[in-house]
Amino acid sequence: MKSCPRCQRTYADDSLIFCTEDGANLTSAHDPNDTWHIPAARSTDPPVTEVIPPDQVPGYVGATQAAPTIPAPVSPTRPAHLAQPPSYHPPPAATRRNSTSWIIASVAFALVALSLVAVLGYLVLNRSTEGNKNSPPNANNGNLNRPGGNTNGNDNTDPKQSENWLAGEWHGEGAMQDGSGTWSIDVWTEDDHYAVDYPTMKCSGRWDVKSQTPTEAVLYEKFTIGKNCESGARIDVKKRSADQIGVTFTIENSDAEVVSVTLNRVSSKR
Repeated sequence: MKSCPRCQRTYADDSLIFCTEDGANLTSAHDPNDTWHIPAARSTDPPVTEVIPPDQVPGYVGATQAAPTIPAPVSPTRPAHLAQPPSYHPPPAATRRNSTSWIIASVAFALVALSLVAVLGYLVLNRSTEGNKNSPPNANNGNLNRPGGNTNGNDNTDPKQSENWLAGEWHGEGAMQDGSGTWSIDVWTEDDHYAVDYPTMKCSGRWDVKSQTPTEAVLYEKFTIGKNCESGARIDVKKRSADQIGVTFTIENSDAEVVSVTLNRVSSKR
């Protein structure tokens, strides 16, 4: 039986620990009807001395007692946990971190390599198309678009085989078809071809002869200097007088006239 020291409530169930009323720890209650068991008094008399016969004494031999056996000295032993010094085990290598760093470095290297390849490809493509963009002004955007194409007009015709009425230096100015201004052109003899320069558009190149008669010539234009200058235009030249020629720019394989300009002779030789 247990009781609560606060509310003095008693409980017959000894398995309870706390009071169900106030939560105090229960203590064993005193039952006046319980039987008291007093232990027997401890004896204070000394124990009886027991005499052992001589033949039962260890090491006794006959009437003479054997010399006592001295045990061999025992060397002290070290505790098991101190028998050997603890071995050093290095921490495991951070393989996962190293693998992640290697992957990041590989991806960064691949991106740099791809960027370099892209830049080199752009530079090569830009250089190959540097002189194949636009030429003298036209009616749509103020610049005359020169037709593109792979034909450069070269053949085995030598202008020296016929009357070279194109020899010398020529100059002229053409008007924008939209009336926004003019553009200038300079042509002169240079070895086996004719050099051409458009100062207004900052484009320079050459005219290669395809055919030539005493009064007419067909040439093809090819730019070598300048940006946004497109090569491949067909140049039809007609002799008007000894000091004047008419030049017509057309698109290859088409009779559509792009623009015409009159050139006047500046000198007979460059």
